Amino acid sequence: MAVKCVRLSSGEEVIADVTEHENGVTLGTPANIFMQPNGKGQVNVALMPMMPYAEKKEFNFPKSAIVLIFAPSRELYNEYNRLFGSGLVIPTIELDRKQLIQE
Repeated sequence: MAVKCVRLSSGEEVIADVTEHENGVTLGTPANIFMQPNGKGQVNVALMPMMPYAEKKEFNFPKSAIVLIFAPSRELYNEYNRLFGSGLVIPTIELDRKQLIQE
Protein backbone atom coordinates (compact mmCIF):
# COMPACT_ATOMS: atom_id res chain seq x y z
CA MET A 1 0.00 0.00 0.00
CA ALA A 2 1.06 3.56 -0.69
CA VAL A 3 -0.50 6.95 -0.16
CA LYS A 4 -1.60 8.25 -3.56
CA CYS A 5 -4.12 10.62 -5.07
CA VAL A 6 -6.91 9.19 -7.18
CA ARG A 7 -9.26 10.97 -9.58
CA LEU A 8 -12.52 9.07 -9.89
CA SER A 9 -14.72 9.06 -12.98
CA SER A 10 -17.28 11.00 -10.89
CA GLY A 11 -14.80 13.91 -10.78
CA GLU A 12 -13.91 13.45 -7.11
CA GLU A 13 -10.27 13.65 -6.10
CA VAL A 14 -9.27 11.46 -3.18
CA ILE A 15 -6.08 10.79 -1.26
CA ALA A 16 -5.83 7.34 0.31
CA ASP A 17 -3.74 4.30 1.04
CA VAL A 18 -4.00 2.74 -2.44
CA THR A 19 -3.71 -0.91 -3.35
CA GLU A 20 -4.01 -1.81 -7.02
CA HIS A 21 -5.16 -5.32 -7.89
CA GLU A 22 -6.44 -7.26 -10.88
CA ASN A 23 -10.10 -6.31 -10.40
CA GLY A 24 -9.57 -2.65 -9.54
CA VAL A 25 -8.32 -0.47 -6.72
CA THR A 26 -8.80 -0.54 -2.96
CA LEU A 27 -8.75 2.80 -1.15
CA GLY A 28 -7.91 2.59 2.54
CA THR A 29 -8.90 5.50 4.79
CA PRO A 30 -9.75 7.76 1.84
CA ALA A 31 -10.19 11.51 2.19
CA ASN A 32 -11.83 13.79 -0.37
CA ILE A 33 -9.66 16.69 -1.53
CA PHE A 34 -11.42 20.06 -1.71
CA MET A 35 -10.22 23.46 -2.87
CA GLN A 36 -11.23 26.39 -0.64
CA PRO A 37 -10.70 30.07 -1.38
CA ASN A 38 -8.99 31.72 1.58
CA GLY A 39 -10.29 35.25 0.97
CA LYS A 40 -6.83 36.53 0.00
CA GLY A 41 -7.11 35.60 -3.66
CA GLN A 42 -5.48 32.22 -3.01
CA VAL A 43 -6.80 28.70 -2.72
CA ASN A 44 -6.20 26.28 0.15
CA VAL A 45 -6.64 22.52 0.10
CA ALA A 46 -8.92 20.84 2.63
CA LEU A 47 -9.30 17.13 3.39
CA MET A 48 -12.53 15.48 4.54
CA PRO A 49 -13.04 11.78 5.26
CA MET A 50 -14.79 9.97 2.43
CA MET A 51 -18.00 8.41 3.71
CA PRO A 52 -17.28 9.12 7.40
CA TYR A 53 -20.46 7.27 8.40
CA ALA A 54 -19.26 3.94 6.92
CA GLU A 55 -18.34 1.15 9.35
CA LYS A 56 -15.25 0.12 7.38
CA LYS A 57 -12.67 2.58 6.10
CA GLU A 58 -11.72 0.57 3.03
CA PHE A 59 -13.51 0.85 -0.32
CA ASN A 60 -13.10 -1.17 -3.52
CA PHE A 61 -13.49 0.53 -6.90
CA PRO A 62 -13.53 -1.14 -10.33
CA LYS A 63 -10.90 -0.03 -12.82
CA SER A 64 -13.62 1.71 -14.84
CA ALA A 65 -14.20 4.14 -11.94
CA ILE A 66 -10.54 5.25 -11.84
CA VAL A 67 -9.36 7.97 -14.21
CA LEU A 68 -5.91 8.70 -12.78
CA ILE A 69 -3.61 7.68 -9.92
CA PHE A 70 -0.68 9.92 -9.00
CA ALA A 71 1.71 10.72 -6.17
CA PRO A 72 0.66 13.63 -3.94
CA SER A 73 2.85 16.63 -3.23
CA ARG A 74 4.92 16.37 -0.05
CA GLU A 75 2.70 18.96 1.68
CA LEU A 76 -0.51 17.09 0.84
CA TYR A 77 1.04 13.76 1.84
CA ASN A 78 2.13 15.20 5.19
CA GLU A 79 -1.28 16.71 5.87
CA TYR A 80 -3.06 13.44 5.03
CA ASN A 81 -0.66 11.46 7.21
CA ARG A 82 -1.05 13.94 10.07
CA LEU A 83 -4.86 13.78 9.97
CA PHE A 84 -5.58 10.19 8.91
CA GLY A 85 -2.37 8.19 9.06
CA SER A 86 0.47 7.52 11.45
CA GLY A 87 1.12 11.18 12.10
CA LEU A 88 4.65 10.94 10.67
CA VAL A 89 5.66 13.58 8.17
CA ILE A 90 8.49 13.81 5.66
CA PRO A 91 10.67 16.75 6.69
CA THR A 92 11.93 19.25 4.18
CA ILE A 93 15.69 19.39 4.45
CA GLU A 94 17.72 22.01 2.69
CA LEU A 95 21.26 20.88 2.01
CA ASP A 96 24.26 22.98 1.20
CA ARG A 97 25.49 21.27 -1.96
CA LYS A 98 28.98 22.75 -1.54
CA GLN A 99 29.41 20.77 1.66
CA LEU A 100 28.36 17.56 -0.11
CA ILE A 101 31.00 17.85 -2.83
CA GLN A 102 34.42 16.74 -1.72
CA GLU A 103 37.38 17.08 -4.01
